[in-house]
Amino acid sequence: FRALCSIAGKDVQARTISKGARGQVTGSAAALGGGATLLTGIILYFLGELSIPMMGTVLAIGAATWAIAAWVFSHVDEPVPEEAEGGIDKQWWRDTWQLFTSDDQFRNFVIVRALLLVSALSTSFIVLLSSNLAGLYGFVLASGLASLVGGRISGVYSDKSSKNTMAVGAAVASVVLVLLVASSRWAPDAVNAWVMPIGFFAVNLAHTAIRVARKTYVVDMAGGDKRTQYVGAANTMMGIILLIVGGISSVVALAGPEAALLFLALIGFLGVWRARGLKEVSHT
Repeated sequence: FRALCSIAGKDVQARTISKGARGQVTGSAAALGGGATLLTGIILYFLGELSIPMMGTVLAIGAATWAIAAWVFSHVDEPVPEEAEGGIDKQWWRDTWQLFTSDDQFRNFVIVRALLLVSALSTSFIVLLSSNLAGLYGFVLASGLASLVGGRISGVYSDKSSKNTMAVGAAVASVVLVLLVASSRWAPDAVNAWVMPIGFFAVNLAHTAIRVARKTYVVDMAGGDKRTQYVGAANTMMGIILLIVGGISSVVALAGPEAALLFLALIGFLGVWRARGLKEVSHT
């Protein structure tokens, strides 16, 4: 259902928000979500260890926010075209693969999106690398603060050039991963006690920029029924690619989290190169 929301949300955004403002909308949403996550992290900090009833309460509150979102979304004034727009047909995998092999722009976007998994997959290995980020609230606070700080800014830059914003985010994440591995190997524990949490926050900040930029790019990339096809097919392809890359990184991680982080950093640097080569689709 999250995938369905992804497809429908991007369609509605494209119909209701003009190019040049979509990144700011996505970025503002990320910032507001980050603020809510930050508040949740602070509450978790003061609550300490959660009991089963308290966990159930947290989940119930989360469900309530989705219900409110559904009510708000149902009242969006969405211009509906006279001719219904089509997505992927019943032969969904055949159509997805045909779109990937025949559409250069779509194929390049999927490849770049796959290479930008560096920011999504690396955070768990950073946690394995460090024992200083103790407790659930620490991760929630870092993630929420990164979205709050980076959401609005990355949205503004995504409207100027979403492909360059993706490239910068991947570059920052990859460099930080290399620095964290070097710090873990050679710096004293007292230094790593500060370096690891800061690095975790920096990678989350880069991930916020990448996420906002790629959402903006795919919405700006095509119009009409192609947008629905692009988003649906991209989600399908990414599900498969995520399994493959996640499996490879897990095998590499058998040599330790440092090896996995360096592997992901290498993928990230390739993503910077490919993202710079994407066609410019943003408002200028």
